[in-house]
Amino acid sequence: MISFLSEKQDHTIAQYLASFFKLAKPIQLPVKASKTVHHTSVAEIHGIQVDTNALTASLPPDKVNTLRTLLDKHRRCEKITLHDLQSMLGTYGLVLRLHGRLNIVRR
Repeated sequence: MISFLSEKQDHTIAQYLASFFKLAKPIQLPVKASKTVHHTSVAEIHGIQVDTNALTASLPPDKVNTLRTLLDKHRRCEKITLHDLQSMLGTYGLVLRLHGRLNIVRR
């Protein structure tokens, strides 16, 4: 999905997408608006935000806030439930995997 398009190419893609929508309507092909992404350099893939222009991958703000909330909630607690611990470790594991991939890309 790496995109190095000129404005002319970007316009052409927009025309193709508009043509597809025109075709889909009469044949009653369902197109879900929430899953339709117009041409952009930032996309969320498997819960990770990928920016093809900046060549970066990051966690979406909602996942960062969730992790921050979990860490703040349990920072001063003496006990933690197994479910909360697993949830926190699962989210943190995603951060570690993402960070590891970023280090490999930057070398």
